[in-house]
Amino acid sequence: MSLTLTLTGTNSVLAASYFPALDLSDGEYELGLTNFETYNTISNITSANNKFDFDTDRTISIPEGSYELSAIPKYLKAAILHIRSNNNGNNDDYIFDYYNDNVHKDEVLFLHANENIMRSEIKCAY
Repeated sequence: MSLTLTLTGTNSVLAASYFPALDLSDGEYELGLTNFETYNTISNITSANNKFDFDTDRTISIPEGSYELSAIPKYLKAAILHIRSNNNGNNDDYIFDYYNDNVHKDEVLFLHANENIMRSEIKCAY
């Protein structure tokens, strides 16, 4: 006997109830996972972690949602440069080089995943 069971949902816990119950008496059975699909829809920016403070009195609020790690510094850099250019009348970039290799010298903000400690690390020139 072959049977396909499908679980779908929008939460991190999936459950299903089958009626009538599956009859698994008197036999040997195997269960295998043939396909698992997931999408980047886990909300990783919430009201609990969406504030980024810089300078001595500036705060940027990132809109809540699901973000790739590479999208967060792009948003923050654009917001920082916008705020600084509106306040200073120029596009004062405060260049720094996180790697000290002259390749990354134009970055005002650097964010990367540290896979050893399962955390993100961030450096900002402001």
